[in-house]
Amino acid sequence: RGNPAKCSVIGLRGTAPHPNPPPEGGGNKIRAGKKYSLAPEGGGNKIRAGKKYSLAPEGGGNKIRAGKKYSLAPEGGGNKSCFGLCRTAIYHTRLGTGLRRSRMAKHSIIIDCDPGQDDAINLLLAFSSPEELDILGLTTVAGNVPLELTQRNARLMCDLAGRRDVRVYAGCARPLVQDLITAENVHGSTGIDGMEIKEPRLPLEEKHAIDFIVDCLRSAHDDAVILVPTGPLTNIAMAMVKAPDIVPKIRKIVMMGGAMREGGNHSASAEFNILVDPHAAHVVFNCGRPIVAMGLDVTHQVLASKSRIDRIRQLDNPVASAACGMLEFYGRHDSKKYGLDGSPLHDPCTIAWLLRPDIFEGKACNVTVEIHSALTLGHTAVDFWNVTGRPENAVWIHRVDADAFYDLLAERLARYSDLGPVAE
Repeated sequence: RGNPAKCSVIGLRGTAPHPNPPPEGGGNKIRAGKKYSLAPEGGGNKIRAGKKYSLAPEGGGNKIRAGKKYSLAPEGGGNKSCFGLCRTAIYHTRLGTGLRRSRMAKHSIIIDCDPGQDDAINLLLAFSSPEELDILGLTTVAGNVPLELTQRNARLMCDLAGRRDVRVYAGCARPLVQDLITAENVHGSTGIDGMEIKEPRLPLEEKHAIDFIVDCLRSAHDDAVILVPTGPLTNIAMAMVKAPDIVPKIRKIVMMGGAMREGGNHSASAEFNILVDPHAAHVVFNCGRPIVAMGLDVTHQVLASKSRIDRIRQLDNPVASAACGMLEFYGRHDSKKYGLDGSPLHDPCTIAWLLRPDIFEGKACNVTVEIHSALTLGHTAVDFWNVTGRPENAVWIHRVDADAFYDLLAERLARYSDLGPVAE
């Protein structure tokens, strides 16, 4: 009673006063476990007015006391966007997001990638979202092109976006068991054909990507860090095998890989990322941590059509222009292959899901990776209707609102309009 109780709120900066505090000098008490209707002061995109939340003291107990901090969670459960590992950081205010130094509950993530134009767009989407995403590091793996190009391309994206605070680590140059497969026929000889290639200004970190992943997770709380792999899963699997104690630190894995209804895109039955290192995928799908899988079933719904590329071009900033150049080159192969107006934008589905999970639809399934058959190597057997009785180990995303996806992408790329010469 007296002063308004302070509560730490999922998705909010710092602390906010409880919207219905008891009157000063007495009155009714706020009781633990009771439900309250919240409406943020001054509007904004923080807590939706009228939505109900349950208020409970951190660490248990019965009473809610003025001045203490409390955890706030929506009724009905659902994914939280609050993690045990949150850092106070200063990001580039020139992104036009109204950022300031503050403690924010956000997703703490490691992005593991093999750029690739679609990886590059995914990185630009992530870099433009510092209020929601705390990028602990960026690791690269051989996949779309060899490792020396994927690590360079990742650093070029950091330069382009003005995110030289992001550290880039090179990982594995080949899969666990088999020889490397690459996809220059899709991505071009550089991996990001369609934009200007030059030597990055951001230096490559000396530490190996696997050692970075292990060290970063070991320093985190349990259930704290989201892994976002958008290439072959070699780095992730190797880190788990090297240091099994890191697995509980992983909150979830939001990955691009696999196929069910769409069949394969690099063999008759396998999606490229899984085909490149099926043994690594086997390790990851059996790690016991929550997995959200973006397979071809959903990524083939987000086509980078000419009209959508033209919309991005109209943003008229250096980052959007580079994105359009890459998308136009990238679209040549898949448009001809599938006979469609534009190519599927695979990897950005991962970051888009973290930012807007409401535009996706998925189902908990068992996903098993074929590692023995030469004919179907890398096939993801998705038990969509639970006919095998095998335990669910992934949420298989199978539907997306494509227009909302491209609205999000355009809105985030528009933030680079205030970036200025740092991207040049």
